[in-house]
Amino acid sequence: MGTAGVWDIEVAENHSYLVQGFISHNCSQPNLQNIPARYKETVEATLIRQLFTAPRGRVLVVADYSQIELRVLAHQTKDRMLVYAYTHGLDLHTQTASLIYKVPQDEVTVEQRAIAKNSNFNFAFEGGPGRVVEMSGISMREAEKVYDAWHRAYPGVKKWGSEIKRFCLHHGYVETLYGRKRRLKDISSSDIGLQRYAERQAVNHPIQGCLPADTRVLTPDGWLPLGDFTEGVVWTGESWAMAKKIYRGPAPRVRLHLSDGRTFDCDNRHKLLINDEVWPRWVNVMGAKGLPLVRDTHTEWGHPKRDVEDWYWAGRMIGDGSVGAVTWKLTFGPYETEDADRFCRYLALLPIKGATNSKTGFGRGSNGRCTDVSGSTKAGREHWASLGIIRATARTKRIPAVVFTLDRERRQAFLDGYAAADGHTRPWNEAKKITSVNRELLGDALRLMQTLGETGSISQPMRNGNGYIWYDLHRHLSPHTLTIEEIEQFDEEPMYTLVVDDYRHAYSSEGLISKNTAADIAKLAIVRVHAALREFHAALVLQIHDEFVIECDEAEVVDAIPFIKEAMEGIQLRGRPVLDVPLEVNIGVGTNWSEAK
Repeated sequence: MGTAGVWDIEVAENHSYLVQGFISHNCSQPNLQNIPARYKETVEATLIRQLFTAPRGRVLVVADYSQIELRVLAHQTKDRMLVYAYTHGLDLHTQTASLIYKVPQDEVTVEQRAIAKNSNFNFAFEGGPGRVVEMSGISMREAEKVYDAWHRAYPGVKKWGSEIKRFCLHHGYVETLYGRKRRLKDISSSDIGLQRYAERQAVNHPIQGCLPADTRVLTPDGWLPLGDFTEGVVWTGESWAMAKKIYRGPAPRVRLHLSDGRTFDCDNRHKLLINDEVWPRWVNVMGAKGLPLVRDTHTEWGHPKRDVEDWYWAGRMIGDGSVGAVTWKLTFGPYETEDADRFCRYLALLPIKGATNSKTGFGRGSNGRCTDVSGSTKAGREHWASLGIIRATARTKRIPAVVFTLDRERRQAFLDGYAAADGHTRPWNEAKKITSVNRELLGDALRLMQTLGETGSISQPMRNGNGYIWYDLHRHLSPHTLTIEEIEQFDEEPMYTLVVDDYRHAYSSEGLISKNTAADIAKLAIVRVHAALREFHAALVLQIHDEFVIECDEAEVVDAIPFIKEAMEGIQLRGRPVLDVPLEVNIGVGTNWSEAK
């Protein structure tokens, strides 16, 4: 069977449009696709799914893929027991529990299977016993026994991992199933930490899959690196929706240099939302240079951690403060005596006194021009560390990641504090620019401004007659158009995306609206299922993640199910099955979505 293009149309205001004479619908208010994900099933989610019903005489067929990542692992490692489970139609998690606990499969308990399931998804990708402790609630001693038993059960995984590491050490790169290479220079590093990280990448690269792990996405907990996100709620640019991270495979890292001075990293398949002349549309980043990008303007998220004043002074410390191995210090200029007084009153209320050597935990001194407030107690250093203020130089300081998880009031307080230190006008809402020798720090400040609905731009390097170099972050008093000015490409590395329960499949990443263009197997399946259903009074009405919802004539459903399964399980690449182990699709039938599961 050949392939055909699959297209969607997004229409502003009126979401109806004509397709071959029929009225189709692209819903947003209400968004009928934004329903709870099946992997977060709750009583409420079940009730909502019950609302999706088939007309009289028709039924809903729900079809979804099973354990894609572990099937790829079995394909790659050729481990005998992994392949055996999938080629013989066994429940992998039950088999794993049986092998770990040495009990017959029909005697495996629910708890044992749950521990085995967590082990499969953790140990398969170079995880350790500590993660299973967190996921399953067992002791570290028991988790270590489970770890050893899992690797005895599936020795091919560790053997394959060792072979991949040796290959990478010898050649300097690893390859995917389809021959794409990624070079890992740290595989031979003398730094054991860098070497171990490169080894994990070498093992995960051929299995895992349009953002690098360090790009951040917006969740109710703030901006989180995609590498730290598994599944949960994300901001789509319009509303909160459930999402799950999936691997996209290796691809070149692309760095977009934005007109405001920031950079945004993604891969060369990534799509961003742009402001077209009529309505927003999606554009691949490689063709988006010079086009006006849509900014995410949502600001009400995050958590009220600690007092607001703590974060103001943390911002001042990032600008004019320092933390050393023993002493911390915050410097105030000649016209900031009142600020120094206020800081001392703040410190006097903190539990930072020393055990024997300090009655207050801090001291104040002046050289006739500037005022220094400093301290050297352990409790004082721990106070600043709890706010993310750690030892760094003027050129290596960064805004702590925790700041991007705070609520709006505390994010604003931190920015106010930093602007009071490095800004040229106070208060911040009247400031025109912030100056620093640290361009990366200004980039963080610009991202923080983005979370507060403000825009700005970072200047080119400035120099004085003595060769001193600095940068200015200019605050825009009104919003400016944001565009991509330059595009850089780097080596391949693992990339990820989010599968989002949203009609646009969109999510907010570092203030830009990104689009999920992943799920290649599911996309191929859409084409095949659509063709298969032509023989029946049936239609694919919804696809969420790897789950397909099909409406079918009740009298034809028994005959249609084999065609649906073949269309989804029979996907080929270059004339052969995409994996050596079979794809498996679970099918359910019912009068409503919940019943069909």
